[in-house]
Amino acid sequence: MMEYASGGELFDYIVAKDRLSERESFKFYSQIVAGMEFLHQRQIAHRDLKPENLLLDKYKNLKIVDFGLSNTYKPGELL
Repeated sequence: MMEYASGGELFDYIVAKDRLSERESFKFYSQIVAGMEFLHQRQIAHRDLKPENLLLDKYKNLKIVDFGLSNTYKPGELL
């Protein structure tokens, strides 16, 4: 089960707007970095991060999805 992301994919959002403002780009970038930091602190590698796997909620906050290629790891271990 997953939270409903009414804003759709980040990819479609970018295509529809043609270009993002610096402020909006920074907001998305910051959320991606924070999300990846959260995953890496828990030794999870997503391995398929792309705009199609980033969904927007009704407040335009990003949700990282599609963990089909993800893997767990231990520090110093190869994936």
